[in-house]
Parts: sequence; C-alpha cells; structure tokens
Amino acid sequence: MVTPELYKLLRAHYRCEGDGYVCHLDYEPWLGAQDGEVSAPVRYSIKERSHSVTRVAMHYQFLIEPGVPTTDREVVLHLKSAPPPQCWRLGDLITPTGESLATSYAGKP
Repeated sequence: MVTPELYKLLRAHYRCEGDGYVCHLDYEPWLGAQDGEVSAPVRYSIKERSHSVTRVAMHYQFLIEPGVPTTDREVVLHLKSAPPPQCWRLGDLITPTGESLATSYAGKP
C-alpha cells in the first residue's frame, strides 16, 4: 500500500516510461544502480517512530556480479499511518544514493 500522493506520482512515472523514455531515474531505486542485486544478509532497523510516521531502513549487501566484493547499501522507507482498519502506507523511498523517490518523480522527466 502506498499513500495517495505517492500513487499519483507512480502512475505518472509509469505512464511516461510506458512511452519508452527514461523519465526520472536511470537506475533501479531499490539498488541505486542499473545492474546488480540484493544479497544476504538483509537487515531491517527502525530509524524513527511516531504515531503518524515511521522510517524503516533496509540494509543489504549489493552484489554487482559474482566474484566482485559486495558493498553495504541502505534503502529507507518512509511509512505513514492510515486510518483504521488500514495499515501503514509507503509515502517515500530514499534510494541508496540518497535520492527521494517522491521528489524525483514529482519533478519534470
């Protein structure tokens, strides 16, 4: 589940990319790179917690290709509370490069 604001930005972004363009980011937001993959171990930690907002960090090893040393990466999820009976919703994702997905997608392609 995502917030209505992020949903609107995601829809606009995917419409733009559906036309064959690189619209906002030229890399995979979860990886901070075009290639590679998430490798174990994967850990989660809470960076901030309140009744309305929680920030959860996902720490992982980034593997560009077998035989190449992995590097530490972190993605931060900004979660916002929704009225019951709904659960937390994703409001933003901070990429391993430190970019806000919501801010990037709100800008011009």
